[in-house]
Order: sequence, then C-alpha cells, then structure tokens
Amino acid sequence: MSTLETMEALLTELPPLCPQINLITKPSDETWYINFEDYDVYVHFSELKKTAEFQITIGNTDNHNQTKLLKLFLNYNALWKQTGGVSIALNNDENAVLLFSVPADGLRPGAIANILTSLHRKAEVWRGVIHQSDVQSETAPDDAMQMMNHLRV
Repeated sequence: MSTLETMEALLTELPPLCPQINLITKPSDETWYINFEDYDVYVHFSELKKTAEFQITIGNTDNHNQTKLLKLFLNYNALWKQTGGVSIALNNDENAVLLFSVPADGLRPGAIANILTSLHRKAEVWRGVIHQSDVQSETAPDDAMQMMNHLRV
C-alpha cells in the first residue's frame, strides 16, 4: 500500500475517534476536508515530503489592526518549539490560518484525532484574539502569547 493510500485509510478511521466529524471529503488526490459542526480542517498529504499538513482558518484580519496582528503572528511563529511546531500564515483572502505538518510515516488515527482536537482548541483561542475588541490595545499581544504558550499539539 502506498503512503497516499495509507493516509486515506487513516482518515477513514477517524469518525469513531472523533464523533464530532460530520463529513470527510476528498476534492483531489492528496487533499481532504474534514468538516466538523463549527469548523473545517484542510489536510494535505505531500507525497514528495511524505508529510501530512493540517490547516484550520482562524479568522479574517482585514477588519482589524492588521499590523499588530501580523506582529503577534510572527512572534508566535518564532516560538515554534513552545507551540509544538504550529505556525500561523495568511492565505490569499487575508484569512489567518493555523498550520501544522507531521511526518506521515508511523502516523496513526489516534494521533490524527489528537492533532485535530489540539488545532481546534488553538483555533478557538486565536479566534478570540482576532475578534476581541481590545486587539488594538498594547496588552493584547502579551496576553495572547501567554494564552498560547500552554497550548501544544
């Protein structure tokens, strides 16, 4: 069985481990969308790198103080050891996304379920940071970093 087939088999084993999954779709050979009640996770398998890459949208940044948010995201990315390798990026629609990549070899359904749960937990915190009214205050970045330091994948 190829690594891609293994990845597909692992994802089909997820619903019993994550009963909150509504639907798993596969729009392309190496891509899946995992739909939960209130969020979606995009999963991409890279055959070249032999990695599983997870992405979850945390919010649109164009209606807020984007400069401060971007600085916060860069500070967070610099703490990759403390965050377990989770990073934040902006997509083409100005949406901030959490990203996490793991080697596909040896990956198990339970580990994927833990990754999905942890990313969702992190996303909820970041959504609060992006949408809170005081994100423009001087203390928001420090408060957000303190909140995020204890959340690891």
